[in-house]
Amino acid sequence: MYRLTAVIAEAGLLRERVTELSHGVLAVLRCGLAMVPVNEPDRALVEERLAEWSTAGVLAFVEADFFGGDGHQTATVWRDGALAWGPVVDDRFDGPREQWPINAALAQLGVRPSGGPRDLFDQVGLGIERDVADWLAYARAGLTPEHLEAQARERELARTPADLDGRAIMALLDIPPGPSVGAATRRLRQLRLERGPLPREEAESELREWAFEQGIRRTLDVDGHLFAVRANASGGTDYTWLDGPDPGYGFTSSAATTGLTVDGHRASIRAFLAAVDPATGHVDDA
Repeated sequence: MYRLTAVIAEAGLLRERVTELSHGVLAVLRCGLAMVPVNEPDRALVEERLAEWSTAGVLAFVEADFFGGDGHQTATVWRDGALAWGPVVDDRFDGPREQWPINAALAQLGVRPSGGPRDLFDQVGLGIERDVADWLAYARAGLTPEHLEAQARERELARTPADLDGRAIMALLDIPPGPSVGAATRRLRQLRLERGPLPREEAESELREWAFEQGIRRTLDVDGHLFAVRANASGGTDYTWLDGPDPGYGFTSSAATTGLTVDGHRASIRAFLAAVDPATGHVDDA
């Protein structure tokens, strides 16, 4: 089921005028538009308002009623105090989507196709709610399409499994139970949504890098080698090769490299590794 009766226009225009209504509320849409949902409209009063408000800008009055795949759309456009287009009614929808009444009305409000698969109806967010009562609740709650999309993303994130459990995260990052474990779990869920399931080695590498950026764990995995990274008293950086042939061996940067990004630290470590003698596992100081 889908039912909608509403006045749609540029958000600023409607925001200034909805205060004139004793029970009017403003529902924010995308593309700079907003709408005033109309419950059980008095046609004469609605047309009077449309004529009055359209002296300040273009408005559309749209109606849609669908159930079980059958239904209709109706749309009119008002400009300069008078009806400028419509009413256009469609209950067959056998023509191009851009010619369907509500899409055609939105085009006259200045909405342009984004180039994606959505038509203007969905592009501005008219599919977010399914009934006038829902739109009224949406408007009274001060919601926006971005709010609902963020909520949907959070629900999807909560349903997504992480590639490492809490115990594995604590062991990998050497951290106690607490908020950092939850933040790390969230990061792994985000990665899974973006890329799909990760091999354990890749998940661990990504999590170490994320923890380094967040200041949770100051270790970096560089080309399969694990280094601890610490600022030193002179303002430089100490790099300790944790899984090298000589535990605790590493190098120290100059103060000029303080504040490096993750990529900068990686470049310093790679330069060190390139200078290591494979026979000794050390850099030849000679």
